[in-house]
Amino acid sequence: TKATEGEFLAEGGGVR
Repeated sequence: TKATEGEFLAEGGGVR
């Protein structure tokens, strides 16, 4: 999942 630095951990991955 493409997430921001804040959502990165919340999404459990993605792109910082």
